[in-house]
Amino acid sequence: MDSGVPEIILASKSRVRSRLLKRAGVDFLVRPPDVDEAVIKKKAGNVSTKKLARILAETKARQVSSDFTDALVIGADQVLECQGVLFDKPAGKKAAREHLMKLRGKMHHLTSSVCV
Repeated sequence: MDSGVPEIILASKSRVRSRLLKRAGVDFLVRPPDVDEAVIKKKAGNVSTKKLARILAETKARQVSSDFTDALVIGADQVLECQGVLFDKPAGKKAAREHLMKLRGKMHHLTSSVCV
């Protein structure tokens, strides 16, 4: 029986985002998007971090929503910038440490965006 409540889909591989929704008591499914962030960033060109985060979140939500037309699809992303340099997600502990060393003592900005 259809309850009239749309299904909620998290378009993300992020364990943290999934954990946040679970802790909030949200019933949802996880469907990671099939997008190449490097291609999206290159295509976006020299845009602000705010706009880039929005483009990434929207692209992820749209890609997954094409398979779930009656669901509420949540896409999200973050862009980290320090002194004009964008930082991608670190691939492991060594890369995370390198990022932290580069950021240490410097003003940096983390921009988040969510698209539903």
